[in-house]
Amino acid sequence: MKRVLFLTDELRIGGAETYGVVLANRLTDRSVQVHFAARPGPMIEKLRHEVSFTPLSRLPMINLFRLYKLCKQNINLVHANSLRMLVYCFLLRCPVVYTKHNETMIEKKMPRLYAWLLNRSTRRVLVLCALEQKKLMRMGVKPGKISIVYNGVNLDKFSIKERKMMSTPFRLVF
Repeated sequence: MKRVLFLTDELRIGGAETYGVVLANRLTDRSVQVHFAARPGPMIEKLRHEVSFTPLSRLPMINLFRLYKLCKQNINLVHANSLRMLVYCFLLRCPVVYTKHNETMIEKKMPRLYAWLLNRSTRRVLVLCALEQKKLMRMGVKPGKISIVYNGVNLDKFSIKERKMMSTPFRLVF
């Protein structure tokens, strides 16, 4: 049985967190043993009971110790959902797939170091659009490491409502 560890900073309500929780839950349907590690937050209630959860701390050394113990449990792959989690995986030498959700300070200030980290530490870098893929390749990330996974919206969970026009005009008074 494959074992996958999902890492994110905190299980707050947000796009990256929802993405991680949905993916973790769906993998349990495919006979994958799923572990999740993050600081607890409201999204923890959305994890299926089959997903084991390890709480992380705000203290990096405690997190490294907890993640080291998890990785010793024959984890086949780690999915890092933030740059901080990627750095933990790099230090622990875990096999990692990294999803790049936003622009970080290190890629702005030190793009060559960022590209080196991605080339050295990841099996795959997931980006959300072709523009991000091109940007990473210009920095020096190997093209074979980058895959595009477009964001989707579950239309069953969201409905589109037409906005009503205001019946009275909007006026600013100074």
